[in-house]
Amino acid sequence: MLILPFSIGDESYALDARQVVEVAPLVDLRPVPFGPEHLAGLCNYRGSAVLVFDLSKLLLGRSSARRLSTRILFVRITDGQGKERILGLLAEGVTEAVRTQARVLAGNEDGILGPVLDGEEGTVQIVDLDRLMPRLGAPRLPSGEGSE
Repeated sequence: MLILPFSIGDESYALDARQVVEVAPLVDLRPVPFGPEHLAGLCNYRGSAVLVFDLSKLLLGRSSARRLSTRILFVRITDGQGKERILGLLAEGVTEAVRTQARVLAGNEDGILGPVLDGEEGTVQIVDLDRLMPRLGAPRLPSGEGSE
């Protein structure tokens, strides 16, 4: 399995690399009035307005630190109407994708995150986008924005 590791606080997390469209440096984000607290802002991604959510704010209640390794992970999701969209996830400690032969230590059937894996890279928890998306509370963008 190819994963993209990152950190939230002192803990290690990862996304299945197949879900990641692109990793980009942190850019200035446009605020979104009346959005949820974990909505970091809006950015232009290849000509479309894309919402960017702060994973650290969502899971720990504090904003991601502005570091050289803090990145925007552009991911492809399917919204409630079955339409594919691109969303941004702000994450710290992003480096590069790694191939892992990790074994599952524990499942997480009831939580918003996926299983905990243990491998050569250490212990990492997978972020399951299908479970995470309903918790984001994404405001609706005008038609044509935020999609490819």
